[in-house]
Amino acid sequence: MAAKQQQYQYLPYTHEIYSDVQSAAQINRRILPATKPLQIIIIRHAERADAVLGSDWSKKSFDRAGRYIRFSEHLPDSLPTRSYLHHYVIDVPLTNRGRMHAFKTGKVLLFNGYAADICYTSPSLRCVQSADGILNGMNRKNVPMQLEPGLFECYLNDFKRTLCFMTKDELAANGYNIEKSYQSLMPFMRPHDSQLDYYERCRGIMDVITERHQATGGTVLIVAHAPSLEGLTRHLSGGKLQPEKLFDIARRVPFLAMTIVEKNGIDSPWLFRTQPLQTGTTQTMFEVALELAKPPTPVPVAIPPHHPVPQLKQLPIPLPLPAPSIKMIPAQSQQEQDQQRIQQIQNLRIRVPTGPIPMDPKKVVKSSTAPNLPTSNSLSEMFRVI
Repeated sequence: MAAKQQQYQYLPYTHEIYSDVQSAAQINRRILPATKPLQIIIIRHAERADAVLGSDWSKKSFDRAGRYIRFSEHLPDSLPTRSYLHHYVIDVPLTNRGRMHAFKTGKVLLFNGYAADICYTSPSLRCVQSADGILNGMNRKNVPMQLEPGLFECYLNDFKRTLCFMTKDELAANGYNIEKSYQSLMPFMRPHDSQLDYYERCRGIMDVITERHQATGGTVLIVAHAPSLEGLTRHLSGGKLQPEKLFDIARRVPFLAMTIVEKNGIDSPWLFRTQPLQTGTTQTMFEVALELAKPPTPVPVAIPPHHPVPQLKQLPIPLPLPAPSIKMIPAQSQQEQDQQRIQQIQNLRIRVPTGPIPMDPKKVVKSSTAPNLPTSNSLSEMFRVI
Protein backbone atom coordinates (compact mmCIF):
# COMPACT_ATOMS: atom_id res chain seq x y z
CA MET A 1 0.00 0.00 0.00
CA ALA A 2 1.48 3.27 -1.06
CA ALA A 3 2.12 5.84 1.66
CA LYS A 4 -0.21 8.78 1.68
CA GLN A 5 1.47 11.98 0.60
CA GLN A 6 1.35 14.89 3.03
CA GLN A 7 -0.09 18.18 1.89
CA TYR A 8 1.61 21.40 2.84
CA GLN A 9 0.26 24.92 2.55
CA TYR A 10 2.97 27.33 1.52
CA LEU A 11 3.28 31.01 2.18
CA PRO A 12 1.44 32.97 -0.53
CA TYR A 13 2.94 35.91 -2.32
CA THR A 14 1.03 38.86 -0.87
CA HIS A 15 3.23 41.81 -1.82
CA GLU A 16 2.09 44.03 -4.64
CA ILE A 17 5.20 43.30 -6.70
CA TYR A 18 4.04 39.71 -7.02
CA SER A 19 0.54 40.64 -8.15
CA ASP A 20 1.21 39.03 -11.51
CA VAL A 21 2.16 35.63 -10.08
CA GLN A 22 0.35 32.83 -11.84
CA SER A 23 -2.80 32.06 -9.86
CA ALA A 24 -2.64 28.31 -10.33
CA ALA A 25 -4.35 26.07 -7.79
CA GLN A 26 -2.19 24.35 -5.20
CA ILE A 27 -1.39 20.77 -6.13
CA ASN A 28 0.15 17.91 -4.24
CA ARG A 29 3.93 18.20 -4.40
CA ARG A 30 6.49 15.49 -3.80
CA ILE A 31 8.86 16.29 -0.94
CA LEU A 32 12.02 14.23 -0.67
CA PRO A 33 12.50 13.45 3.03
CA ALA A 34 16.07 12.18 2.61
CA THR A 35 17.48 15.48 1.35
CA LYS A 36 18.22 18.68 3.20
CA PRO A 37 16.45 21.84 2.06
CA LEU A 38 18.29 23.73 -0.66
CA GLN A 39 18.99 27.22 0.64
CA ILE A 40 20.43 29.86 -1.67
CA ILE A 41 21.73 33.15 -0.28
CA ILE A 42 22.05 35.84 -2.96
CA ILE A 43 23.91 38.85 -1.62
CA ARG A 44 25.36 42.02 -3.05
CA HIS A 45 29.02 42.82 -2.43
CA ALA A 46 30.12 45.14 0.37
CA GLU A 47 31.11 48.81 0.16
CA ARG A 48 33.47 49.53 -2.75
CA ALA A 49 36.24 52.12 -2.68
CA ASP A 50 34.94 54.42 -5.43
CA ALA A 51 31.57 54.71 -3.66
CA VAL A 52 33.33 56.58 -0.84
CA LEU A 53 36.43 58.12 -2.44
CA GLY A 54 35.11 58.89 -5.92
CA SER A 55 35.93 57.50 -9.35
CA ASP A 56 39.44 59.04 -9.34
CA TRP A 57 40.54 57.19 -6.22
CA SER A 58 43.00 55.01 -8.16
CA LYS A 59 44.87 58.06 -9.53
CA LYS A 60 45.68 59.11 -5.97
CA SER A 61 46.56 55.60 -4.83
CA PHE A 62 49.66 55.04 -6.99
CA ASP A 63 52.68 57.17 -7.79
CA ARG A 64 54.48 57.20 -11.13
CA ALA A 65 56.57 54.21 -10.11
CA GLY A 66 53.45 52.18 -9.36
CA ARG A 67 53.90 52.25 -5.59
CA TYR A 68 50.72 52.12 -3.53
CA ILE A 69 49.86 55.22 -1.49
CA ARG A 70 47.24 54.86 1.24
CA PHE A 71 45.85 58.39 1.15
CA SER A 72 42.64 57.67 3.07
CA GLU A 73 41.67 55.77 6.19
CA HIS A 74 39.01 54.00 4.14
CA LEU A 75 41.67 52.17 2.14
CA PRO A 76 43.45 49.02 3.36
CA ASP A 77 47.14 48.93 4.20
CA SER A 78 47.86 47.08 0.96
CA LEU A 79 46.08 46.09 -2.24
CA PRO A 80 46.21 42.71 -4.00
CA THR A 81 49.08 42.34 -6.45
CA ARG A 82 47.92 42.19 -10.05
CA SER A 83 49.45 42.39 -13.51
CA TYR A 84 47.90 45.72 -14.54
CA LEU A 85 47.41 48.37 -11.89
CA HIS A 86 45.24 50.53 -14.14
CA HIS A 87 42.57 47.81 -13.97
CA TYR A 88 41.82 49.07 -10.48
CA VAL A 89 39.94 51.90 -12.16
CA ILE A 90 37.21 49.41 -13.09
CA ASP A 91 37.85 46.39 -10.86
CA VAL A 92 37.52 48.22 -7.54
CA PRO A 93 38.43 46.72 -4.13
CA LEU A 94 36.49 47.04 -0.90
CA THR A 95 36.99 49.68 1.73
CA ASN A 96 38.04 48.78 5.26
CA ARG A 97 34.46 49.27 6.36
CA GLY A 98 33.25 47.02 3.57
CA ARG A 99 35.61 44.24 4.62
CA MET A 100 34.49 44.56 8.23
CA HIS A 101 30.80 44.53 7.27
CA ALA A 102 31.31 41.45 5.07
CA PHE A 103 32.86 39.58 7.99
CA LYS A 104 30.05 40.65 10.34
CA THR A 105 27.47 39.60 7.77
CA GLY A 106 28.97 36.12 7.77
CA LYS A 107 28.80 36.05 11.56
CA VAL A 108 25.14 37.07 11.50
CA LEU A 109 24.29 34.45 8.88
CA LEU A 110 26.02 31.78 10.96
CA PHE A 111 24.15 32.97 14.06
CA ASN A 112 20.90 32.38 12.17
CA GLY A 113 21.88 28.88 11.08
CA TYR A 114 23.23 29.61 7.58
CA ALA A 115 26.68 28.19 6.85
CA ALA A 116 27.71 27.92 3.21
CA ASP A 117 28.49 24.50 1.80
CA ILE A 118 29.43 25.94 -1.60
CA CYS A 119 30.16 29.44 -2.85
CA TYR A 120 29.71 31.03 -6.28
CA THR A 121 30.96 34.55 -6.83
CA SER A 122 31.31 37.07 -9.59
CA PRO A 123 34.96 37.38 -10.70
CA SER A 124 35.08 41.09 -9.83
CA LEU A 125 37.47 41.82 -6.98
CA ARG A 126 34.84 43.45 -4.76
CA CYS A 127 32.74 40.28 -4.92
CA VAL A 128 35.70 37.98 -4.27
CA GLN A 129 36.73 40.03 -1.24
CA SER A 130 33.14 40.12 0.02
CA ALA A 131 32.76 36.36 -0.37
CA ASP A 132 36.07 35.84 1.42
CA GLY A 133 34.92 37.99 4.35
CA ILE A 134 31.50 36.33 4.58
CA LEU A 135 33.03 32.84 4.53
CA ASN A 136 35.49 33.85 7.24
CA GLY A 137 32.61 35.13 9.37
CA MET A 138 30.82 31.81 8.85
CA ASN A 139 33.95 29.87 9.85
CA ARG A 140 33.90 28.41 6.35
CA LYS A 141 37.36 29.43 5.23
CA ASN A 142 37.85 25.94 3.79
CA VAL A 143 34.99 26.42 1.30
CA PRO A 144 36.60 27.42 -2.03
CA MET A 145 35.17 30.21 -4.14
CA GLN A 146 34.01 29.29 -7.64
CA LEU A 147 34.39 32.18 -10.07
CA GLU A 148 31.39 32.52 -12.37
CA PRO A 149 31.61 35.29 -15.02
CA GLY A 150 27.89 34.88 -15.70
CA LEU A 151 27.17 36.45 -12.30
CA PHE A 152 28.68 39.77 -13.40
CA GLU A 153 26.27 42.68 -13.59
CA CYS A 154 24.55 43.95 -16.73
CA TYR A 155 27.20 45.96 -18.60
CA LEU A 156 25.27 46.98 -21.75
CA ASN A 157 27.83 48.19 -24.31
CA ASP A 158 30.74 48.53 -21.87
CA PHE A 159 32.32 45.22 -22.82
CA LYS A 160 35.83 46.37 -21.81
CA ARG A 161 34.81 46.14 -18.16
CA THR A 162 34.71 42.36 -18.38
CA LEU A 163 38.37 42.22 -19.41
CA CYS A 164 39.70 43.67 -16.15
CA PHE A 165 39.22 40.73 -13.81
CA MET A 166 42.11 39.19 -11.93
CA THR A 167 42.94 35.64 -12.98
CA LYS A 168 42.49 32.61 -10.74
CA ASP A 169 46.25 32.35 -10.26
CA GLU A 170 46.52 36.02 -9.28
CA LEU A 171 43.72 35.71 -6.74
CA ALA A 172 45.17 32.50 -5.32
CA ALA A 173 48.61 34.11 -5.06
CA ASN A 174 47.04 36.87 -2.95
CA GLY A 175 45.67 34.37 -0.45
CA TYR A 176 42.10 33.85 -1.69
CA ASN A 177 40.75 30.30 -1.65
CA ILE A 178 39.88 29.86 -5.33
CA GLU A 179 38.82 26.54 -6.84
CA LYS A 180 41.03 26.51 -9.92
CA SER A 181 39.48 23.35 -11.36
CA TYR A 182 36.00 24.87 -11.56
CA GLN A 183 34.65 25.16 -15.11
CA SER A 184 32.44 28.23 -15.31
CA LEU A 185 29.01 28.02 -16.86
CA MET A 186 29.79 31.00 -19.07
CA PRO A 187 33.52 31.02 -19.87
CA PHE A 188 33.27 34.22 -21.91
CA MET A 189 30.99 37.25 -22.06
CA ARG A 190 29.08 38.48 -25.07
CA PRO A 191 30.13 41.89 -26.47
CA HIS A 192 26.66 43.33 -25.88
CA ASP A 193 24.35 42.49 -23.02
CA SER A 194 20.98 44.21 -22.79
CA GLN A 195 18.72 44.15 -19.76
CA LEU A 196 16.64 41.38 -21.30
CA ASP A 197 19.80 39.40 -22.06
CA TYR A 198 20.81 39.85 -18.43
CA TYR A 199 17.54 38.31 -17.21
CA GLU A 200 18.07 35.39 -19.58
CA ARG A 201 21.65 34.92 -18.41
CA CYS A 202 20.64 34.98 -14.73
CA ARG A 203 17.88 32.45 -15.28
CA GLY A 204 20.20 30.04 -17.05
CA ILE A 205 22.79 30.22 -14.27
CA MET A 206 20.18 29.85 -11.53
CA ASP A 207 18.65 26.82 -13.25
CA VAL A 208 22.02 25.07 -13.50
CA ILE A 209 22.92 25.83 -9.86
CA THR A 210 19.53 24.49 -8.74
CA GLU A 211 19.90 21.35 -10.83
CA ARG A 212 23.37 20.71 -9.44
CA HIS A 213 22.44 20.92 -5.77
CA GLN A 214 18.72 20.20 -5.34
CA ALA A 215 19.29 16.46 -4.95
CA THR A 216 21.65 16.86 -1.99
CA GLY A 217 20.44 20.17 -0.61
CA GLY A 218 22.60 22.40 1.57
CA THR A 219 23.39 26.10 1.64
CA VAL A 220 24.69 27.86 -1.48
CA LEU A 221 26.20 31.33 -1.18
CA ILE A 222 26.09 33.56 -4.27
CA VAL A 223 27.96 36.87 -4.03
CA ALA A 224 27.25 39.16 -6.96
CA HIS A 225 25.97 42.67 -7.71
CA ALA A 226 22.99 44.94 -7.07
CA PRO A 227 20.82 43.75 -10.01
CA SER A 228 21.54 40.11 -9.14
CA LEU A 229 18.90 40.06 -6.41
CA GLU A 230 16.30 40.91 -9.06
CA GLY A 231 17.72 38.98 -12.00
CA LEU A 232 18.36 35.70 -10.19
CA THR A 233 15.00 35.51 -8.41
CA ARG A 234 12.39 37.15 -10.67
CA HIS A 235 11.57 33.92 -12.52
CA LEU A 236 11.40 31.97 -9.24
CA SER A 237 8.35 33.98 -8.19
CA GLY A 238 6.73 33.68 -11.59
CA GLY A 239 6.75 37.45 -11.92
CA LYS A 240 6.95 39.40 -15.15
CA LEU A 241 10.39 40.55 -16.24
CA GLN A 242 11.08 44.26 -15.85
CA PRO A 243 14.03 45.09 -18.13
CA GLU A 244 13.06 48.76 -18.32
CA LYS A 245 13.19 49.03 -14.50
CA LEU A 246 16.30 46.92 -13.89
CA PHE A 247 18.76 49.77 -13.29
CA ASP A 248 16.24 51.72 -11.21
CA ILE A 249 15.75 48.64 -9.03
CA ALA A 250 19.51 48.10 -8.71
CA ARG A 251 20.07 51.67 -7.50
CA ARG A 252 17.83 50.95 -4.53
CA VAL A 253 19.74 47.88 -3.35
CA PRO A 254 22.24 48.73 -0.57
CA PHE A 255 25.56 47.03 -0.01
CA LEU A 256 25.30 43.51 1.45
CA ALA A 257 21.55 43.39 0.86
CA MET A 258 20.46 39.80 0.41
CA THR A 259 17.63 37.53 -0.63
CA ILE A 260 17.33 34.03 0.85
CA VAL A 261 15.28 31.42 -1.00
CA GLU A 262 14.62 27.84 0.04
CA LYS A 263 13.42 24.74 -1.74
CA ASN A 264 12.35 21.69 0.28
CA GLY A 265 12.27 19.16 -2.55
CA ILE A 266 12.66 18.71 -6.27
CA ASP A 267 8.99 19.34 -7.01
CA SER A 268 8.36 21.87 -4.25
CA PRO A 269 8.08 25.62 -4.88
CA TRP A 270 10.63 28.24 -3.92
CA LEU A 271 10.00 29.98 -0.61
CA PHE A 272 11.31 33.48 0.05
CA ARG A 273 12.47 34.33 3.56
CA THR A 274 10.55 37.34 4.84
CA GLN A 275 11.77 37.51 8.45
CA PRO A 276 14.76 39.73 9.31
CA LEU A 277 17.90 38.07 10.55
CA GLN A 278 18.77 38.09 14.23
CA THR A 279 21.91 40.18 14.71
CA GLY A 280 22.86 38.68 18.07
CA THR A 281 22.07 41.82 20.06
CA THR A 282 18.87 40.29 21.42
CA GLN A 283 18.19 36.79 22.65
CA THR A 284 16.57 34.39 20.26
CA MET A 285 13.97 31.82 21.25
CA PHE A 286 16.69 29.17 21.28
CA GLU A 287 18.94 31.17 23.61
CA VAL A 288 16.08 31.93 25.98
CA ALA A 289 15.31 28.21 26.17
CA LEU A 290 18.93 27.50 27.05
CA GLU A 291 18.90 30.17 29.74
CA LEU A 292 15.76 28.68 31.30
CA ALA A 293 17.28 25.21 31.23
CA LYS A 294 20.36 26.27 33.20
CA PRO A 295 20.35 25.36 36.94
CA PRO A 296 20.09 28.34 39.30
CA THR A 297 23.46 29.59 40.48
CA PRO A 298 23.83 30.12 44.25
CA VAL A 299 24.15 33.74 45.33
CA PRO A 300 27.18 34.23 47.60
CA VAL A 301 26.54 36.07 50.88
CA ALA A 302 29.13 38.72 51.57
CA ILE A 303 30.07 39.32 55.23
CA PRO A 304 30.85 42.98 55.97
CA PRO A 305 34.34 43.74 57.31
CA HIS A 306 34.79 43.76 61.13
CA HIS A 307 31.52 41.89 61.48
CA PRO A 308 31.64 39.12 64.08
CA VAL A 309 31.48 35.74 62.45
CA PRO A 310 28.80 33.62 64.14
CA GLN A 311 30.07 30.52 65.88
CA LEU A 312 28.67 27.38 64.35
CA LYS A 313 27.85 24.32 66.38
CA GLN A 314 30.39 21.62 65.70
CA LEU A 315 28.79 18.58 64.18
CA PRO A 316 30.21 15.08 64.07
CA ILE A 317 32.39 14.52 61.07
CA PRO A 318 30.84 11.88 58.80
CA LEU A 319 32.87 9.08 57.34
CA PRO A 320 34.47 10.01 53.99
CA LEU A 321 32.65 8.72 50.96
CA PRO A 322 34.48 7.22 47.99
CA ALA A 323 35.35 9.86 45.43
CA PRO A 324 33.08 9.69 42.40
CA SER A 325 34.68 8.89 39.10
CA ILE A 326 34.84 11.99 36.92
CA LYS A 327 34.69 11.46 33.17
CA MET A 328 36.65 14.08 31.30
CA ILE A 329 34.72 15.49 28.35
CA PRO A 330 36.91 17.03 25.65
CA ALA A 331 36.11 20.62 24.77
CA GLN A 332 34.25 21.12 21.52
CA SER A 333 35.99 22.86 18.70
CA GLN A 334 34.54 26.06 17.31
CA GLN A 335 33.44 24.27 14.14
CA GLU A 336 31.61 21.60 16.17
CA GLN A 337 29.85 24.30 18.20
CA ASP A 338 28.78 26.09 15.03
CA GLN A 339 27.50 22.86 13.49
CA GLN A 340 25.61 22.02 16.69
CA ARG A 341 23.98 25.45 16.71
CA ILE A 342 22.93 25.11 13.05
CA GLN A 343 21.35 21.73 13.80
CA GLN A 344 19.51 23.12 16.82
CA ILE A 345 18.15 26.01 14.78
CA GLN A 346 17.00 23.59 12.09
CA ASN A 347 15.21 21.52 14.77
CA LEU A 348 13.38 24.62 15.98
CA ARG A 349 11.83 25.21 12.55
CA ILE A 350 8.06 24.89 12.57
CA ARG A 351 6.33 23.35 9.57
CA VAL A 352 2.60 23.84 9.20
CA PRO A 353 1.21 20.68 7.53
CA THR A 354 -2.31 21.94 6.79
CA GLY A 355 -4.24 25.16 6.79
CA PRO A 356 -3.17 28.70 5.92
CA ILE A 357 -0.12 30.22 7.53
CA PRO A 358 -0.98 33.34 9.57
CA MET A 359 0.98 36.36 8.44
CA ASP A 360 0.93 40.04 9.25
CA PRO A 361 1.62 41.98 6.01
CA LYS A 362 3.02 44.87 8.06
CA LYS A 363 5.83 42.64 9.30
CA VAL A 364 6.85 41.31 5.89
CA VAL A 365 10.18 42.77 4.83
CA LYS A 366 10.23 44.46 1.44
CA SER A 367 11.68 42.61 -1.50
CA SER A 368 14.60 43.98 -3.46
CA THR A 369 12.22 44.47 -6.36
CA ALA A 370 9.86 46.71 -4.43
CA PRO A 371 9.72 50.37 -5.48
CA ASN A 372 10.93 53.11 -3.14
CA LEU A 373 13.25 50.77 -1.29
CA PRO A 374 15.11 52.78 1.37
CA THR A 375 18.87 52.82 1.01
CA SER A 376 20.92 52.69 4.19
CA ASN A 377 24.40 51.51 5.09
CA SER A 378 23.72 51.19 8.81
CA LEU A 379 24.25 47.82 10.47
CA SER A 380 20.57 47.53 11.34
CA GLU A 381 19.62 47.80 7.66
CA MET A 382 22.65 45.78 6.55
CA PHE A 383 21.28 42.55 7.95
CA ARG A 384 17.69 42.80 6.74
CA VAL A 385 16.68 40.10 4.33
CA ILE A 386 15.05 41.78 1.32
